[in-house]
Amino acid sequence: FPDSKSKHAWLIFFYDKNMAQRDATTEQYISQAKQLSEAVLKKAQNKKNGMIFKVGAVDCSGDTMKFCKSKLGKGVDPPAFATVFNGDVRVIDDNDTLRSVKKLHDHTTEALLGIENLIVNVNSVQHIQSRMLASSPPPGKTSVAILLLTDKYETSPLYGSLAYRHRRDGFAAFGESRAANLQMAKKFGVK
Repeated sequence: FPDSKSKHAWLIFFYDKNMAQRDATTEQYISQAKQLSEAVLKKAQNKKNGMIFKVGAVDCSGDTMKFCKSKLGKGVDPPAFATVFNGDVRVIDDNDTLRSVKKLHDHTTEALLGIENLIVNVNSVQHIQSRMLASSPPPGKTSVAILLLTDKYETSPLYGSLAYRHRRDGFAAFGESRAANLQMAKKFGVK
């Protein structure tokens, strides 16, 4: 099960396979989990968007129910979807989100991009030193700063996923300068 050291962000579906045939909600969620998993893999193969997060499932039938309940928390029973970031399990309880594969995907992507300090906003050359390189790397490691200069106004999900996957490596700082920041582009000779 993904913990705080897991490389990827996760969307996990908790279900009881014994209930799948008898419970319409479980059946619907199983279908959505399969569709979402296929969609995420298809995007990753496309290489344009890459794999932003992974999709998994936990069968909570039998002895595993105790484990599932420990992850889902009080008052939450399978079937349930939850995001897992840095080992923190957050149940998705918004009914509107749970109705659609696209909304589940968007919810998980937005939650990933909402992780504090994952990507530093860099608006000037001075911000590179003061925001991106402010902390020193561990002994024996070189400090690396990855700066994305973009004309977009929102953080790319792929870039957010890359920053998440390397958040514990101890050597890289991820930053971005959005909206075609001309001062930054000129400094680095980007047109």
